[in-house]
Amino acid sequence: MAGALNNLAALLQDTNRLAEAEPLYRRALAIDEQSFGPEHPNVAGALNNLAALLQDTNRLAEAELLMRRALAIDEQSFGPDHPNVAIRLNNLANLLQDTNRLTEAEPLYRRALAIRESGLVPDHPDTFSSIQRLADVLEKLGKREECERLREQFADRVLHTATTVAPLTRRQLALHFYRRADHQRAEQLLRQLLEEGFEVPGTCCHLARIALMTDQIEDGRKHIARAWQERSQAAPYVVPRILWLQLALEMLEHGDPAPLIGRLKTALQNDGAFQEWTMEPVLEHLKGRMQQTEADRQNWELLRALVAALSDRVELPELGNFPAWREAQPEPLD
Repeated sequence: MAGALNNLAALLQDTNRLAEAEPLYRRALAIDEQSFGPEHPNVAGALNNLAALLQDTNRLAEAELLMRRALAIDEQSFGPDHPNVAIRLNNLANLLQDTNRLTEAEPLYRRALAIRESGLVPDHPDTFSSIQRLADVLEKLGKREECERLREQFADRVLHTATTVAPLTRRQLALHFYRRADHQRAEQLLRQLLEEGFEVPGTCCHLARIALMTDQIEDGRKHIARAWQERSQAAPYVVPRILWLQLALEMLEHGDPAPLIGRLKTALQNDGAFQEWTMEPVLEHLKGRMQQTEADRQNWELLRALVAALSDRVELPELGNFPAWREAQPEPLD
């Protein structure tokens, strides 16, 4: 009975019917406590399920209490170095990290990682997740040297075992390398993702960004062309990014930017077109190539302002300061 309730509650939670899921999780917990006693591993699982829902609904104090109780049960039942304990430690640390209690989260992530390193195969996805989470906390705590050492170890392992690592994790790692100007490793990860067909328009944009940074203009053009060709698969915020990359190439080659600016005007009418975009390295690189004439400098300033607008729609009115933006007519995207 408790298992069926948990399964139904999980289905409701997955479809965002949280208010309906909660009483089912609570019933399942009560049944398990009555059937097995309050310190049974089944109870720890039920506590974990309810805690996850409470976390989703921002009732963090209650969620934390349930997570700590689940952790204590599994430590008592299985011992301090069991894989179940690593799961409980990781869940609790995630909650603490989300509430900015980083100094409390750090030792929990360390314990979870130590358990997983000793008990799982070295390249298990859960081990990679623990490394990544711990590195994020270390970075925020200012422990940059250890953070970088962990990420380097993580990177070496991911590059050699790509298929065991979630695509999103690999893309995040590629972004880390891009920010560090390690373009070779960033490109290697992104090409793996492209071969696997992972979010092709977005992945092509990431590759085009690397191509701009390394002056591989023809490669960049090919990636952007493919991204545009498959834009129907893209999230709304990816389409204006493709157009921005097309515009940057057009400006570099002193073509006519007006049609692309017109398409950008159309794309930015979509409420979903705005999301933070890390383009400072590209802008800085392009600046060195776009300072020969006053027209070049104005084009670079427009590209910079467009990045700000694509990252945050509150910056959109600033585009009106540029004649090229004011004068361009909206163009259809098809």
